[in-house]
Formats: sequence, structure tokens, C-alpha cells
Amino acid sequence: MRTILVTGATGTVGSEVVKQLSVHDEDRNVRFIAAFRSINKTAKIKGIGAELAELDYNKPETLVTAFKGVDKLFLNTPYQPDMV
Repeated sequence: MRTILVTGATGTVGSEVVKQLSVHDEDRNVRFIAAFRSINKTAKIKGIGAELAELDYNKPETLVTAFKGVDKLFLNTPYQPDMV
């Protein structure tokens, strides 16, 4: 079983990616993790069937936990002035 981490999962694009993964999950044998920065915004993805993981680029300790066991990444980040 492959594991995909979707960043920005509570946003417009990320939540749609999570939704599409859940629709086709039976066909692909894929485990997917929806990464979020704020637990307050997870309501629209909680019922979809994804695992949830906190991921905040300003908190490196969340990166280690979120990326553990991940095979592929859907990287979706908003523009921020201090991006590297």
C-alpha cells in the first residue's frame, strides 16, 4: 500500500485532491494523509476518510511526524513572503 501526503488539505485545491483520492481509494489501494495547519479548518475533510496530520512549516517537529511512512507528496503551499 502506498501512502500519499496532501499538504494544504483544508484549502480549495487540497481538499479537492483529498476528495478525489477518497473516491478512487478502493481502486488504487492508497492510504492518504490530509495535512493541516489549523485543526479548526478540518471540518470539510474529516468525513472524507483521510487520516489527518498537523503540518506547519514554521514548526519543524510537525514535519517529522507528518512525513513518516510517506511515499509520495502532493505539495500545495500558499505564497508567503518568507518562503524558502
